[in-house]
Amino acid sequence: MTTAKKAAAFAGVCPYPNSSGKTSMKSKTSHMADKKLKSLLFLAAKTAVAHNREYSLYAERKKLEGKPYFLIMNNVSNKMLRTVYGVIQS
Repeated sequence: MTTAKKAAAFAGVCPYPNSSGKTSMKSKTSHMADKKLKSLLFLAAKTAVAHNREYSLYAERKKLEGKPYFLIMNNVSNKMLRTVYGVIQS
């Protein structure tokens, strides 16, 4: 994988816009993602929100915006994956 976005798409935590013309529906994730990796990222995101201050503040901010729980966990998973990818690249 050459970019963090490609890694997020492979893991299934990267949302894709779902719109056509004037119709705009909510974003969806890829159904062809690696489901085992996505579930492991979800469990890591739950732990990070419970024990890491940065991720818990991020999740709380999203919750105050009115976002659903699984969308918040998907966003935290995406953020974690990008952080790990950045550490690996550097």
